[in-house]
Amino acid sequence: MAWGAVCLLAVSLIGPVHASEDECDNSDDPARVLISCAAVIAKAPPGAASVAWAFSSRGWAYRRLGHYQKSIAEYDRAIALTPYDKIAHTGRGRTHAAMDAHPAALSDFARALEIDRSHIPALIGSAIAHAEMGDHDRALAVYDLALTMDMRSPQILNNRGRLYRDLDQLERAVKDFDRAIALDPGYVSARINRGTAYQLLGLADRAFEDWSWAIEQRSRDYVIEWQEFLRDEGHYSGPIHGAFDAATRVALAACAADLSC
Repeated sequence: MAWGAVCLLAVSLIGPVHASEDECDNSDDPARVLISCAAVIAKAPPGAASVAWAFSSRGWAYRRLGHYQKSIAEYDRAIALTPYDKIAHTGRGRTHAAMDAHPAALSDFARALEIDRSHIPALIGSAIAHAEMGDHDRALAVYDLALTMDMRSPQILNNRGRLYRDLDQLERAVKDFDRAIALDPGYVSARINRGTAYQLLGLADRAFEDWSWAIEQRSRDYVIEWQEFLRDEGHYSGPIHGAFDAATRVALAACAADLSC
């Protein structure tokens, strides 16, 4: 069976989702990406290097869906077609990291950095993998190296801040989150992370402010996630309806003041 037919068969299992081909690398919805990329691949001659990016996009989509082996297989196909694709190597590294296969992830990130030593996503991935393996000094060194290449990257600062927070170096963590937010005021992840650092510092009002702002930027599904979390933590007993209402705000404030939350 041709690759295009295989891909179309696979996405037929996802359900009645419709997507245009330009969504293959331009959508946050993994189901739409899989369908769109299948159409792109089906139109290409077998083994065409020009569609390697579509396999990489499918690797991203499968990772988002938690289908890690399928994600690895898609990245393998992309790399077989374009061995010097730093994005495919980095993407495969992220999937290996999601599988807790950190040595394999480091190998992928190292290959991406052989292709482009200043590829920031691979540097961040490498630092995270080192941290997950317990080598915090090496992780910090990689973050520092990354910042010499792009000192205005909010992603580097946010991730280094997370590591500082995990190491209980909370003032340093807040400084990194502050810098990340100054560079990108809409950076939701940095706001959530800074809120957690504030909570650990005993600054409940600031934690509540950051978390509230972040929740207000996201979708109903994100509010539901918070409501379920707050319920599990014993701070919320209302309905799980996805509205950031007064009861949810009270529960969030209680969580901010509770170091065990």
